[in-house]
Amino acid sequence: RRGHMEALRVYRASMSHVNIFSFKCVEKAVVGGHLQILQVLEQEFSYYHMSKNILKLAVDNNHQLIIDWIVGFSDIPLSNTSGGDSSSVGLSQRIYIPIEYQYTALLYYIQHSTDTNTTTANTSTERVYRLLLNNPFLLIQCKSTRAIDLCATVGNLVLLRVLSNYQGVESHVALDSAADQGHLAVVRYLTGEEEEEIDISNPTDNLTSNSNSNSNSGRYTTHATSRAMTGAACNNHQYIVEYLSQHRYEGYDANIYDMVAAKGHLTMLQYLEAQMEGGNDYFINIVITTDAMDSAAESK
Repeated sequence: RRGHMEALRVYRASMSHVNIFSFKCVEKAVVGGHLQILQVLEQEFSYYHMSKNILKLAVDNNHQLIIDWIVGFSDIPLSNTSGGDSSSVGLSQRIYIPIEYQYTALLYYIQHSTDTNTTTANTSTERVYRLLLNNPFLLIQCKSTRAIDLCATVGNLVLLRVLSNYQGVESHVALDSAADQGHLAVVRYLTGEEEEEIDISNPTDNLTSNSNSNSNSGRYTTHATSRAMTGAACNNHQYIVEYLSQHRYEGYDANIYDMVAAKGHLTMLQYLEAQMEGGNDYFINIVITTDAMDSAAESK
């Protein structure tokens, strides 16, 4: 676990007549992030003894180099070993890695596909493509919507388009989360509005552009809840609130005004007030209580 390669070699040489291998040995190396030790252990004791739990451990402990090596994306050769280069083939192709753990790796790469570090983001996106090429049925086999939901949550429209070709958007989480996080391009895609490239640098200007006659039908009209509008308002995403009020019908929490006040978003409160005073029927069900003033005071 502490990564002492030389100590491991000395101990292995002195105990060559005894099988010192254990699953715990491998798992501790994963938790510690020691890729070279893992590579040596694999060659010394063969992949048949590698723990099938190692991919999940690598993801849980955020060790991308080890994840890459396990699923076969590592460019790092075996270190200080002899014989064939077994690292050129993914460990998951040499031992049985449960499909749900491979799915966990997919989620890991999606999560990092919008990293502020461009290299990390591009690499993670490429890993997602390769995982799906290696196993086109990965999404279907896991019977989970988490991958698509996560693409929407982190705002990766490119990956969302790709993954939705493998598996339809089957839960409300995708649209609710995209709205909550302020990803207008993703929201428009999920509602069937996105037909061309959107200039997200000035999202408000895109609210009325590129509309079509069947805008209210939407691509996935049944998969959303009032959490989309409520979350967008509470996170001060006015352009999302405007868009949803024009193209969706799920509504919002009746106490949305109080909830926004608790967050201290003055401009959003002013927007909601203007809509109510202007007679916008969409916002007719908003309930304003004395809690709004109390919450606003507490948020300062």
